[in-house]
Amino acid sequence: GCGERSAVPRAASADPEDDAPLLPGEVGEGRIRIAGGASTLTRRDEAGKVILEARSGRSETEVSREGEPSTRAALRQVDGSVFRDGRKVSGFKAPAGRYLEEQKILALEGGVTLTSVEHGLTLRSDRLRWDEATRTFRAEGGVTLTGDRFVAGPTAVLVSSEDLRRFGSPDRFKPTR
Repeated sequence: GCGERSAVPRAASADPEDDAPLLPGEVGEGRIRIAGGASTLTRRDEAGKVILEARSGRSETEVSREGEPSTRAALRQVDGSVFRDGRKVSGFKAPAGRYLEEQKILALEGGVTLTSVEHGLTLRSDRLRWDEATRTFRAEGGVTLTGDRFVAGPTAVLVSSEDLRRFGSPDRFKPTR
């Protein structure tokens, strides 16, 4: 799959926390760090169909000076969607997140909400990871799952399909991809 990013320049904020670096550590040799305002990260499958779209109110990306793909991206005020066959199957929202290019993982944190479009389920957790290879979510920390007629949890860890149709503990859940 390929990733696309678009960034809109942002004005300096009156809140110093808003201008603090998002990515931890020093910038590696031969690399530059780009701070941006609102941005969108789009991932596509081999056929070119969108599989992930993550929008952020603020972002910071580290890239090589030679133009190699980013290996790290930090995001704030994140919301987005996961798609299957061109159709939105779930939506997510979180205060913060990171996209790990090499592992093809979106990691969200700070109190995450994931909602299934088709199945009327809502998952809440401290942290949530979406794995592009398996197209699964892994929720950790105070995980609850709410449906029309039930509330399950809290539990420490829950793994689910991208549409929340299938879910279970990590030792019992088997991805279909």
